[in-house]
Amino acid sequence: MSKLIPSLDNFTRCHDTSEPISNFKAPRGQAGVSILWPKQWSSKIKKLEVGNERIIAITIATEPMLCIINAYMPTINTNSEIQYSECLDIIFDIIEKHQSKYVIILAGDLNGSLLQTRTNKHDKLLKEFVQEVSLFRPDLGNQPTFFHHAHHGSSQIDYILSNRNNLSKKYSILDKSYANTSAHCAVILHTNISIPLLVRNTNQKKTIKTKVLWEQKDEEKYRETILNELLQKDLPTLDIDKQIDIISNSLLNAQQQSIPSKITQLKGPKWKATPEVTVLLRMCKVIYNKWADLGKPIGHPLSLELKIHKKKLRQRQRMEQAIDRNTIHNKIMNTSSSQMFHRLIRRNLGDNSQSAINCIKTDENEYLFLAKDQRKAFANYYEDLSAPKPEQFDDLYVNLCKIRQKEMLKTLEDQEIPSDYFTSADIIKAIEELNMNKSPDEFGLCAEHLKFSKNEIAPYLTKLFNNIIETLKTPGTFKTGILFPVLKKDKDPSDVNSYRGITVTPVIGKVFEYCILPKLNLQNITDLQFGFTKGLNPLISSFIISESKYDQTRKNNEFYMGFLDVKSAFDVVQHDIILDKLLDLNIPSFLWLVIKDLYSNLSTKVKWQGDLSEKFSVHQGVRQGGILSTHLYKIFVQDLLLELERNSLGLNTGNIFVGTPTCADDMAFIETNRDNLQIMLNVSERYSKQHHYKIHPTKTKIVTCGKVTNADWTLYDTPVTISKEATHLGITRSWKKEGEINVANRIKLARRTLYALMGSGVHGTNGLDPVTSYKIYNTYVLPRLLYGLEAIPLNKTNISQLESFHRKNLRHFQSLPQRTAIAAIYLLIGGLPIEAELHKKQLSFLHNLLSSNVQRVDDIIIRQMSVNYDNPNSFFSTIREILLKYGLPPIHLLQETLPSKLKWKSLVTKHLNTYWQNTLRDDAESKSTLKHMDTKHLLVGKNHPVWTIFDKTKAEVRKAIIKARIVSGTFILNSDRAKFNQAPSSVCQLCNLSEENIFHFLLECPILSNIRITYFQPIKTYVTQHITAEVWHSVFQSKSSIIRLIIDCRHFSQTLRDDKIMNMIETKTREMCYKLYIKRLKLLEAMDG
Repeated sequence: MSKLIPSLDNFTRCHDTSEPISNFKAPRGQAGVSILWPKQWSSKIKKLEVGNERIIAITIATEPMLCIINAYMPTINTNSEIQYSECLDIIFDIIEKHQSKYVIILAGDLNGSLLQTRTNKHDKLLKEFVQEVSLFRPDLGNQPTFFHHAHHGSSQIDYILSNRNNLSKKYSILDKSYANTSAHCAVILHTNISIPLLVRNTNQKKTIKTKVLWEQKDEEKYRETILNELLQKDLPTLDIDKQIDIISNSLLNAQQQSIPSKITQLKGPKWKATPEVTVLLRMCKVIYNKWADLGKPIGHPLSLELKIHKKKLRQRQRMEQAIDRNTIHNKIMNTSSSQMFHRLIRRNLGDNSQSAINCIKTDENEYLFLAKDQRKAFANYYEDLSAPKPEQFDDLYVNLCKIRQKEMLKTLEDQEIPSDYFTSADIIKAIEELNMNKSPDEFGLCAEHLKFSKNEIAPYLTKLFNNIIETLKTPGTFKTGILFPVLKKDKDPSDVNSYRGITVTPVIGKVFEYCILPKLNLQNITDLQFGFTKGLNPLISSFIISESKYDQTRKNNEFYMGFLDVKSAFDVVQHDIILDKLLDLNIPSFLWLVIKDLYSNLSTKVKWQGDLSEKFSVHQGVRQGGILSTHLYKIFVQDLLLELERNSLGLNTGNIFVGTPTCADDMAFIETNRDNLQIMLNVSERYSKQHHYKIHPTKTKIVTCGKVTNADWTLYDTPVTISKEATHLGITRSWKKEGEINVANRIKLARRTLYALMGSGVHGTNGLDPVTSYKIYNTYVLPRLLYGLEAIPLNKTNISQLESFHRKNLRHFQSLPQRTAIAAIYLLIGGLPIEAELHKKQLSFLHNLLSSNVQRVDDIIIRQMSVNYDNPNSFFSTIREILLKYGLPPIHLLQETLPSKLKWKSLVTKHLNTYWQNTLRDDAESKSTLKHMDTKHLLVGKNHPVWTIFDKTKAEVRKAIIKARIVSGTFILNSDRAKFNQAPSSVCQLCNLSEENIFHFLLECPILSNIRITYFQPIKTYVTQHITAEVWHSVFQSKSSIIRLIIDCRHFSQTLRDDKIMNMIETKTREMCYKLYIKRLKLLEAMDG
């Protein structure tokens, strides 16, 4: 491209970049992609290391900044929708990572049409994708961009799309001209972004951010410093806010004196030069300056010296980067902390945070680019959200709540208040509930400050909290918070309405709320609320829907599922209403007064891009992030659930009411009577008006099952959306093909997760070693692939689709070819088939059901086991077969004596691993390609030694890949080509003496004898040192024994005995195989010229 158009710079990838394609057999649909630009722009353009041979992307430092994606999508053919979906997921990952900071432009031959008149499989996928990521294009009617070369028609498949609908000044499709020999027309977009490029302001004030290194704490000094500071203060004589201020300062001072910190944000690159690199850099600069002073003469000794030192510098930099990468990989594999594991992955992925949004759009369609303006817009949005709007609702109920509270206050004036309500043990228990590694509060405190001084600080907090109870006044510091806008899933990051406000409340205030919570003794008054309840899996709600649906559809009954969408549920809870409901729960009256005071005069600040907004008052809502918030919200809505149940509005399965399965604010209505469903909506509407919140009538969806005609429902006199499918708790609900739809969604999500992890090195040959990749895959991808599938029935086709995706990834991590035996794919890496992984989740969910301690769930289990056990769509029919398959106790025995969660997990793992270990071993022993692999030592959960790589460099990984192909029988030699591809000869091309098979390659070919002697002799010497020469001649007298030793030394575990010896032999044979492979490859390339 540079030779064709030398005046322009470019970023180009072709289909034959990594795999050459013959010019005489160029297949259709395998060309390339290129982005070109004037050379004077190059300093402002960054080529992104993303995409594949069909997709490339660059960023341009314009104002606003641009991210341009160029795509050449697959052509349509049999099963092309799989590859098309994969390409869309790659584009999705690029957009998701960059849309917060960049205006997105997607351009190219998309091989799918957005026209309504076309509806092939690519068109449907493209239209869904464009809608999902909110891309826009000007309407140019049906004007075609592609004309078939054989005049079979024309279509519109070339587009320039953007996520900014006001980006285009002019959009046009050029007419075909004689100079255009392509079947496509040119598509042109003139943007309103100014050129030349604007220089971004780099003189912004930057604050230095530090991180406290708690793992390096001097705990004794920290505690001693706190005690010394607090002993000098006479806290009881001070007011509560002043006491908290002194305690907070003491904790911060002690931290500064006894715990080191490091700067986390500096100007310049993240990579810091070591002293060795710094010396080489200085030498290069000195030599260059001397050479420049002489006029940079060509061929001068200084010029040559500069080249030598530059080479040394690059070598040192590459070596240190490799060491750093290896260190990260070892930490990932060896860390026992899940939090550390996730932190390491995030670090290796790089910064994809949304804390530097390029543009925010307000409700008035005003675009804000400056951080201070964006911060103010967020503050205005959340302040408006926290302000009650009584004119939109029925005030009668709220006024009654206020009157009742007013009367209650009169009766509580002379109540007796306990003096020592909290003990130090209560405080310590509350402190232990705090989560570490969280953001500090407004005063700089985090959980670690209290956790590492709980015994010293507990007496002071005990007196403080008891003082609050005695005075019935909570300190003002407990009523503040820092609100962080967090982008909601699949929402537009430029829209201020797309963010959920998460509030970080004061840490000491959290401890106080944790102390209060058990004293309230709150209990669910409905068994159908499964959100925010300890010991309950939220998916039990989905399980109830599934069991009810397939129970009714089996009887050919009509079945309706309604999913309510409550607007800003937590943010609009009326304080007067929630306080009134607390009165009915018989909590201690003085605690009610404390909570009332805690929720008066609340305020918060918005934190955005490192700075805080002005403080604003909060008059309604329970703060997301508060300890009591989730419990108060459940109290707020539970009366609605109770009213519906008492009036028998909703489905009864047998005599068990199951009509309102709910998880926090995700409420579902299930019914078989359409009139009853309308009454349920009417009750919900009346309840929402009384309680001052809104339900979206158009976002609320009803899914009908069965041959339903002329059905319609309303909410606020607005028709409710009747949909073929709706999402509830991440599971798509529909009448038909529910399993197929959810499996497709799960595969798409898992695939996107996998592409997002590419930055962490999970991409085969050029990335992490397979064992590390597999661990990351198990931690991040597999849970997303299988989420929720335990709660819905799946058929063999669904499981086959999951298996295909799972197996492809495991094969990809190990760089194994398509024809690798299935048993080898799993056993080499110690993995399980997806069926086994799904069974583990189903068995774990069974334990969740049996241990729920919810009477209604127990009743459902008994009823379904008795009545619905033979229904193939019932969970209990499936789980009965799974228990039988693995030799686990049947459900009725588990009901009588249920093991603990840990014991059940251990029992399941043992039985399941044993079953699949034997199954995969039996399969492996029947495969001719695996005849040299030792199968009796292969274990599920433990990788084959071929993947035990101690020095995890890319070179070592590539060596292991060659060895893994030899072990799995997929290393291609001439004998294989003759067998499968009808090649003219199976004779070795190097020596032309005999058939080239694995024996010939490893032991016989005379052309490779020098390499063989160089690397095999040390292996023989090492082995004889540990087993003696006599044993060597006895055991390894035949070529077949030598081959087995080279390919898989575990055949001789009885002889070699020590794992360390076998690991060393594996390392040495890996080196030998690789050197033979490289030598053969070079000789063949030389022969081909």
